[in-house]
Amino acid sequence: MLKRICLLFIVALFASACKKNNDKNQDNPDTGIAVKAGMDLVGKVMAGTVPLNGVVVSDGYSVVRTDANGVYQMKRNAGARFVFISVPAECKVPVKENNKVAFYQALDQSQKVIYANFSLTVGEKETDFKLIAVADPQFSTEFEYNRFSNETVPDLLQTQKVLEASGKPVYGVVLGDFVWDQMSMFSRFGYEFSRFSFPFFTVIGNHDYNMSIKNDDIKAAANYEQNFGPTYYSFNRGECHFVILDDIEYSGSGESGKGYKTNVSQEQLAWLEKDLYFVPKDKLIIVCLHVNTKTRFTETSISNNDALYKLLNGYQVRILSGHTHWHGNVSIGTNITEHIHGAACGAFWSGSINRDGSPNGYAVYEVGGNKVINHYFKATGFNKDYQIKLYPINSWALRKNDVIANIWDWHTDWKSVKVYENGVLKGDMPQFEEKNAKDPYAKWLLDISGSIINDAAADAVITDHLFYYRPQSADAMIKVVATDSYGNEYTSEIKANAALDFPGPV
Repeated sequence: MLKRICLLFIVALFASACKKNNDKNQDNPDTGIAVKAGMDLVGKVMAGTVPLNGVVVSDGYSVVRTDANGVYQMKRNAGARFVFISVPAECKVPVKENNKVAFYQALDQSQKVIYANFSLTVGEKETDFKLIAVADPQFSTEFEYNRFSNETVPDLLQTQKVLEASGKPVYGVVLGDFVWDQMSMFSRFGYEFSRFSFPFFTVIGNHDYNMSIKNDDIKAAANYEQNFGPTYYSFNRGECHFVILDDIEYSGSGESGKGYKTNVSQEQLAWLEKDLYFVPKDKLIIVCLHVNTKTRFTETSISNNDALYKLLNGYQVRILSGHTHWHGNVSIGTNITEHIHGAACGAFWSGSINRDGSPNGYAVYEVGGNKVINHYFKATGFNKDYQIKLYPINSWALRKNDVIANIWDWHTDWKSVKVYENGVLKGDMPQFEEKNAKDPYAKWLLDISGSIINDAAADAVITDHLFYYRPQSADAMIKVVATDSYGNEYTSEIKANAALDFPGPV
């Protein structure tokens, strides 16, 4: 009997010792995951009851993939605020209330081990899709919000109908500056997003940081994160890999608390290198950020753009940016093209133009396979073919005898800009040689009229997408035909001596 008691005691001790030794590796009863030693952020990615293998998961620092059981495990970073998946191309984009994307979960760093599971729906992999890119809604007052809600959004909804008629999926991205320093207005986007049948991904802009927070980039971004989630992440659609970046280093130490620098943080660059490790070189990369990395005709750029370009080497890349409230495209090497988008709010809701005279609006991209096969800037309240604004003679004081064309989405790779006088081809329409050229109406409205709303920020800017032609007859009919790099032809006509719709020449 004594031997039996001793044997049971020894077995109990052994079992207890085994339990203590395996505490770190114990199966969690809710997830069934055997947590490996040192791992404290774990979970499963499932499609119903089916585990998804090879899904990329990150806390913004580490980047891992799920195994055959749909399980991911990592040692989370102490500064991580989210865990997120890079939604696979063959899965539908998960959404939650108000049509907001749901690819992430906030982290509670007080937990010893965090379990975060994701549920996805597998669908047919898309071969092509449409993308709407909206830059700088940037409202701070009820008047400005109402213009966005009653002008921009209905126009977007109409474009949604046109694009969805093709049978191809549609997605959206907002390229930052949702609001103008008014954190309470983030909530307005819950209603606005809910009006669409497709989800919008989001980018943080400099005005989306809380200007009342000084010298703390993370705390200043908290309001944005509470509404939209992480400030950098990735996802996949078709043969395209999207990368969302935050290129604002916010300090709040400047005048009125608005101090910031423009660069992509080292943490993000380190994360991006790991993220791209799982992306084949034949994928198209679309990078979305707020501040443009480079321009075509000014010195403006983020401070460490070369480090970003180096990571993107070997891919075909499109960079989509906003921030400037003017329009521009730039080729960066042979593999990167950047599109700088005119703002939805134009010159801060002063009139209906941007600072370069381009209209308020947004861009539409058509992606086929691993290529952008078409894109155009859609002016709010106009047909999509509205791509040229013509000015009659006597519009600009330095070129009083010339008809002027503002072709806002023009790029150096466009095929041609032809001009006709009374139906007769006169050849190519040359660009302005002047380096101080401004759109005539923008110069009048924003620099001269004194009627603008936000005179502290809205001024006309020098641009290089102005063209001119000196007609042989002052009452001739002038037609301009511009052909973009995709072969789209855009046409506009004006009588050379037509009356100005603003006081001029400027």
